[in-house]
Amino acid sequence: MWHVIGLGNPDKEYEGTRHNVGREVVAHLAKKLNLVFKEEKNARAHIASGTIGGKSIILILPDVQMNKAGKTAKAFIRNKNEAKNLLVVRDDIDMGLGSMKLTFKRGSGGHRGTESILEQIKTKEFYQLKLGILPLSPSGRPKKPKGEKKVVSFILSEFKPAEQKIMQTEIKRAGEAIESFLKEGFSKSASNFNT
Repeated sequence: MWHVIGLGNPDKEYEGTRHNVGREVVAHLAKKLNLVFKEEKNARAHIASGTIGGKSIILILPDVQMNKAGKTAKAFIRNKNEAKNLLVVRDDIDMGLGSMKLTFKRGSGGHRGTESILEQIKTKEFYQLKLGILPLSPSGRPKKPKGEKKVVSFILSEFKPAEQKIMQTEIKRAGEAIESFLKEGFSKSASNFNT
């Protein structure tokens, strides 16, 4: 059984913000696969079950704030062995818009939702699919805000219209990356989708 968690904040006010792209990817994938989310009160999440490439999957959208996502993860991942079948989909403030990276056994990079999962399941041995959210300078370099207040304000902001088009493409591509990962494995998918 594979678990795919889309990180984001559940409240309506956060829809369309940079910090919610992980949640949007998983919601998009469920829609593409015709899977319906149902509330799982004990896990404080909405979940959708199905199969990809013959593998059973549970798509998970936590109903808690981002920095408490670990509590939801722990309801499904009870030991280190189960963690090896976990994929966390999230935004990354160190990567430019339009970039994506599939990783294994990495830290949080300062991402509060991922930190919460690390604290609760007590292992780094899980997969992450990270999507860049930084605008690019004219020379193509990511422009990261400086200072905690500016970072928080930035990640909770909505994408500009031109950026939204890029993100819609990336959300679809991330869904394809998840399907590829489950069908063809980590190495091939990382090679094809990491940018």
